[in-house]
Formats: sequence, C-alpha cells, structure tokens
Amino acid sequence: MFYDEVNDDGTKAGNIEINETNAIDLNDVSLVLDIYCNSGFINLKGSSITFRGSNMIQDSVNHVAGDVNLEATDFIQLIEQNDKSRILNFTGGDINLKSSSLSLTNSGLSTQGTGENNPGNILVNAKSKIFIEQESFIDSDSGGSGNAGTINIETREFTADNGRIGSNAGNNDTE
Repeated sequence: MFYDEVNDDGTKAGNIEINETNAIDLNDVSLVLDIYCNSGFINLKGSSITFRGSNMIQDSVNHVAGDVNLEATDFIQLIEQNDKSRILNFTGGDINLKSSSLSLTNSGLSTQGTGENNPGNILVNAKSKIFIEQESFIDSDSGGSGNAGTINIETREFTADNGRIGSNAGNNDTE
C-alpha cells in the first residue's frame, strides 16, 4: 500500500507518480492520499494499466483533492479480484483516463463531494472502445448541496452490460 497522510497545518501533500515504459499491474494494492489540506496528484503512465482488486483513493477533508491521471498507450482495465477495483476522488479532484481502450469489470470510477464542496469531473478518452460490465460504474455525486461533476466519455465504440453511468446532485441524507 502506498499511503500519504498530512495534518491540517497549511501544507500540501506530496504526489504519487509512477512512470513505466512497460505495463503497470496492481494486484490487491491501495494507492491512497488521505489528507487534511490541499492534496497532490496521483499519476500513472505505462503501456497498459491493470487494477486487480486494487483501489486508488484521493481524499482531502474540507480542502481540494488533487487529480487522478492514468495514461496508457494500450489499455486500462479495472477487474474485480476479491473485492471491487475502484478509483475514487473526493472533494474536487478530477479523474482523467487516456488509453486505446478501457474495460471495467465489477469495478468503478467515482468523484464525490461533501457538504458544499463539488466533486471533480471525470474525463475518459479511450480511442477505440470502452466496455463496462457486471455492476461496474462511472459516477459523480455531490453528496450535499454542491453540484455534481461532469462526466465526459470519448470513444469510437461503447458497450455497457449491467453497468451504469450517473451524475447525482443534492443531499442524499434520509432523516
């Protein structure tokens, strides 16, 4: 597990950056920036990127979370292993994916806001195809009084089989 946590003293968290000329394969791994100030970014760049039962979480309590950026010349895939693979970004940070193809199998991408804080946007640019299956999701949820983020998907071929794409604004509390 890669983990970076910072207290609320006005400092900025560092970045997590992996640049690989070959494949990046994460099996049962967590990449986490969990902080109480403005956070850094998470960047992964390789020929392909695979998450198997792995999570990438960017959380910045009451501040702005940094962006999550994944870029692969071939494919990006998130696959369930013992648990869902997820890329989550809380409180303002964007999720940006760029590849030839994207495959989500019982996994997901999500930006979430809290209170008055808006969630970030999700941009997926998969040149050839995107395949979402087995309860996978791409969503943005304001979780409070803020606006939901924008989801922008660019591809030539899109297939969803028991998956969802959604954007939700407003308070979801049930009292």
